[in-house]
Amino acid sequence: MQRAIDVAGQALPMPPGPSAYRRQRAVDAARRTSAVIFGERVALHAPQVIAIVGTITDKTAASVRRQLAEMDPGQEVAVAIDSLGGQLEPAQAIYGALRARSGRVCTRALSACASAATVILLAGDWREALSGSLFMIHQVEVAPNADARWTAAKHRRTADIVAAYDTDLVRLYAGRTGVSESRFRAEMSRERGMTAATAKSFGLIHHALGTPSGQPYGK
Repeated sequence: MQRAIDVAGQALPMPPGPSAYRRQRAVDAARRTSAVIFGERVALHAPQVIAIVGTITDKTAASVRRQLAEMDPGQEVAVAIDSLGGQLEPAQAIYGALRARSGRVCTRALSACASAATVILLAGDWREALSGSLFMIHQVEVAPNADARWTAAKHRRTADIVAAYDTDLVRLYAGRTGVSESRFRAEMSRERGMTAATAKSFGLIHHALGTPSGQPYGK
């Protein structure tokens, strides 16, 4: 993930189709499984669903904040994710907004959940994915300003800033999953795709589902 523009890698192809169509598909998929969604039966009604689809930007964060403001703070919220990532700061803002709620937050990866999207995934009190979902975590990347003077001193300062972002991410991953910081730091340096089973072994998700109907996979 980048502070400006994210380049998550090409091993995780984004499903085709207009973003509005994919967003509605994500919401529909979550609602279809609401009877057994998030590892247990929902007693009375389906949770409210927020879809995170495509590149994560400031507009994404503003949309999520707007939707959350219209909900009861104690209401359960489901977040359906189909994203290769995007800008880090908006993803952190979404994470913070979700974690600030008093109601339970459940997150589900429907297809791709990579880079900055994994930060949002970790906001869930319960996290799950369809078994075919693909994941990736990687080191923070900064797009240099071509018009700036990139002296050796500026490169060193920038490297220190990026390293600090990496450390923040490692601590977030480890803190939310219980997996060691060293293991996450090593995985971030490899920048490779993960299956749902591997994501579960890292604690990124609690459960992987075999089908949209809610059949369990890899318990």
